[in-house]
Amino acid sequence: MIKIQSELLEGDALRWAVMKAEGLELHPIFKEGQFSVWFTPDDGMPWGPSLTAYDTDWNQTGRLILKYKIGIGEVQIGVGTAKGDQWAAHPKRLNEPTNWSFAADPRVAVCKAVVIEVLGAMVEIPAFLAPGLQRPLRSV
Repeated sequence: MIKIQSELLEGDALRWAVMKAEGLELHPIFKEGQFSVWFTPDDGMPWGPSLTAYDTDWNQTGRLILKYKIGIGEVQIGVGTAKGDQWAAHPKRLNEPTNWSFAADPRVAVCKAVVIEVLGAMVEIPAFLAPGLQRPLRSV
């Protein structure tokens, strides 16, 4: 396991972190020369290898928006840490500072906002999921 800034998460590493934020029990395994992830859903029956596609499927992203009350919107170039055409997402907090997440895709920005809200600015992920070292896993 390695620690990485939540804002740098992408692909399977981001999906792993969102599933952890959702409270799923995840198990990285190495089998037959390949890394994989198995998880245990609410019914307690192990299932995998796959990671839920929160960052590409609006059905999954929409559920996160409602559950965590995430606000999203377009960001103009040069605002905050945004670079180019970006989307910003943030948890809705009354009278509290908020953490903004930026990404080229609004679904990715939402996922990052959820991870930062629940797990914090730094998260632990399996080293094989680190950005730049990723091997795609099957997504559902």
